[in-house]
Amino acid sequence: MDEEKTKTLEKLAGFVDELKKQTFPTSTISADLAEFVSSAIEKYLEGKTKSLDAAFGLTPKRGVPGFPRRRKDLAMEILKMRLCGNSWTEISNKFLTHDERQLRRIYGEFREQVIAQELTDRLDNHDKKDKGG
Repeated sequence: MDEEKTKTLEKLAGFVDELKKQTFPTSTISADLAEFVSSAIEKYLEGKTKSLDAAFGLTPKRGVPGFPRRRKDLAMEILKMRLCGNSWTEISNKFLTHDERQLRRIYGEFREQVIAQELTDRLDNHDKKDKGG
């Protein structure tokens, strides 16, 4: 470990000690916030997490495949195909990178959002036609 990283880790450990020494309720930092920060830093310093992001709970959940935007876009395509009368078999034949079960799960995850978006888009288009635009 290089010298700069060692100093940083020492400073973090010192910060945790200082947080724990705060007297509550006279401290300007709430007891809950001090506990949250100190326990997250301790997890990192003890090697229980790989990063400070993970220690603070800021890393994405494991096991969720792909980016939400891509899955939502896929769910929108599935909805449009379903509205055109396509079967799940036909849909899974189009998206060969996913099996039918995965496609149904992705669609279910974003179903309400994509239906709402489709309805909004249709109403907006209808309003534009009414206004001559």
